Amino acid sequence: MSLLTIGIPTYNRGEILKATLNKILPICLQYEVEILVADDGSTDGTYEMLKQFESYKNFKIIKNSTNLGFDRNTVNLFNLAKSKFLWLFGDDDDLDIGQLKNILELLNSNKQVGLFYVDYRVLEEGAASLNSNTPLTYDEIDQQVYADRYLHFATFISTNIFNMDYYKKIKFNSDCISKEWIHFHVLLAYMHLLYKLGIKNIAIKDKVVRYRAGNSNYSFKRWEELFVDKIIFTLDHTETGNLRFQGFRRNFFRLNILQRFFKAGKDYTIGDCFRFYGSVLRKYRPAFYYKILFFFVTFMSKIFGYSTLKNIKMFFAKKK
Repeated sequence: MSLLTIGIPTYNRGEILKATLNKILPICLQYEVEILVADDGSTDGTYEMLKQFESYKNFKIIKNSTNLGFDRNTVNLFNLAKSKFLWLFGDDDDLDIGQLKNILELLNSNKQVGLFYVDYRVLEEGAASLNSNTPLTYDEIDQQVYADRYLHFATFISTNIFNMDYYKKIKFNSDCISKEWIHFHVLLAYMHLLYKLGIKNIAIKDKVVRYRAGNSNYSFKRWEELFVDKIIFTLDHTETGNLRFQGFRRNFFRLNILQRFFKAGKDYTIGDCFRFYGSVLRKYRPAFYYKILFFFVTFMSKIFGYSTLKNIKMFFAKKK
């Protein structure tokens, strides 16, 4: 059994994924890391592109004849991964490949750890890579600390490395395998199991993953469906025992609702305001200050105009 599989669920992102594979495959071959790509019936030539890499003995393709959707495609990937650890990775993200050796050394010396969180930064052209000769910095943490400090970041798919020894022991809720947050559902199920077993996680502080922003241009209704309705449904319908998630709700609200609203909220109507504002407050339960701030963001953007509010945000961001 190999130590690590990098598993990539993909759909219609062939050109971006090709660049990533060209970069990481030779190094992964050197360290015997399996690359497993699950193509969910792409129509943009992704599968034909993937076949160009079949000469790499560490590279495998899963091709779905029909589109199963993100959740079922990702579950298939989990089921077919054969390594001790699975690093779930987004098809439009990048990796500081020079850190792979350090990641493998950390995994090999911590085979009992349940989950590894890998920090990230936005991908910038020309940004310097981390020094591969410098050991990774990390903290060993329990499940409640992970929920409070890291889980809102860990909803980003490429930040998670799973110990597959625990995968077959987690409990799935079939109602959650259609909400497009299967990786979050699996994370929560892992945390519940690991909490009961007294197993720790590791949070890697070095920004090894590079997040490629701007590839998902959601309409307001689509964004609301994903980031307000479906993710909270997943949280509320996953067994989590005694773990508490108020910290996660508030952190996720600040990171993904309050900030992303400036982009996703530009096409919502005045008729959406009260319904949306009430829904977010019920589901995320933000602190009083953020309730007031979000009221301003939600309603003032329609009174003064979205572009004006965005300019105000940019002004204060520059002042910081």
